[in-house]
Amino acid sequence: MILLPLSVLYGAVMWLRNKAFDWGFIKSHRVNAFVLSVGNLSVGGTGKTPMIETLVSILGKQYTLGMVSRGYRRETDGIHLASGEESAATLGDEPFQLYRKFEHLAVAVGADRTKTVNHLLKQKGQKDIILLDDAFQHRAIKRDLNMMLTTYNRPFFRDYVLPAGNLREFRQGAERADAVIVTKCPEMLPQEASEKWIKRIKNYAPNVEVFFSHVVYEELKAVVEKPLQRDIMVLAGIAQPDDMIQALKKNFNCIRVFEFPDHHYYTSTDLDEILTAMQGKSCSLVTTEKDMVRLLPLREHSLIQKFGLFYLPMKTNIQNNKTFISWLEGRLENHLQKNHKR
Repeated sequence: MILLPLSVLYGAVMWLRNKAFDWGFIKSHRVNAFVLSVGNLSVGGTGKTPMIETLVSILGKQYTLGMVSRGYRRETDGIHLASGEESAATLGDEPFQLYRKFEHLAVAVGADRTKTVNHLLKQKGQKDIILLDDAFQHRAIKRDLNMMLTTYNRPFFRDYVLPAGNLREFRQGAERADAVIVTKCPEMLPQEASEKWIKRIKNYAPNVEVFFSHVVYEELKAVVEKPLQRDIMVLAGIAQPDDMIQALKKNFNCIRVFEFPDHHYYTSTDLDEILTAMQGKSCSLVTTEKDMVRLLPLREHSLIQKFGLFYLPMKTNIQNNKTFISWLEGRLENHLQKNHKR
């Protein structure tokens, strides 16, 4: 492990930064809303966006919601509040996906989370809950609930800090979480396996609540509709596309998979090259929901007009969902009661 010394150095820097927040040398700021952060110790691919969608579906029935993200790889500057016509270019692909799906969700993007939340509350009115996307390491804003995600196939307790592994900080950082959600689990996870995982997680975060979730892939949805064929080509620009590809292979014949980096913004040249490679083929074009929102500006391209464009929606199902909702509502009720007493 040649890279381990660099990992130790990077981890030590992050440890000192976290201690600076713990000891008050760097200030955290509170905003006038319940702040729920969804993040992870690792870099990408843990399922944050589907988890936020699940939370919006649960909490949106009873509470007013806002969502704040950095807006990775957007073309706008500063704080940008979603309103009217938006795109992946103005908000970033994941915030745009959420804005497009949930009409009642107020969405804002900005590097400074505290300023962005305050701007959203000023412009959109008071919200009961603010969801912070990918904010586990962004400690300048105080949060009332910290959810940390880790995948079943690559849990944080088997990983290493960058660059030797994918962790952004030492494993002990999990102790800041109120709940650890193990994502992308097998749908039927044996109790013996879940108990083993809980034990491993609590070695690093003794007081954390642990929940397990699995991915459910839904039926394909058409953006540019052509007859859906059994032969498909797959376009994937996400961190870990293997699960999605395997899910498609259960019902379709994947004759070609075109993989791009996570958050890749497609160009006409990209699609020209794919069109050339697929000359003479008869199939349908299938992609992820996150890729789909980045492809929308190119919907008139010859590739999409010829083969159609379909995307595979996915959602996160929490195992023991009633227990999860009960725990979540309990935390919210405790917060509201404390605020009422002030």
